Amino acid sequence: MADYRPLTAAVGDLIGICPQCETLIYRRVNLAKLALVRGKLNITMPQAQEHINETSRLSVNCDLSEG
Repeated sequence: MADYRPLTAAVGDLIGICPQCETLIYRRVNLAKLALVRGKLNITMPQAQEHINETSRLSVNCDLSEG
């Protein structure tokens, strides 16, 4: 398993854990060639973050009462 972290629109890093020594490993990849590089890896792609203006729920620690 590895995570894809984009650096630009076309290039990013694959980040995973070495199965032998359990240290982080990195590989720079072209997004267009990701299918060729991935082999048997399950790759997690980043999800877009929701902008604060696009949320409908309030923060659970929000205290807007006047006191």
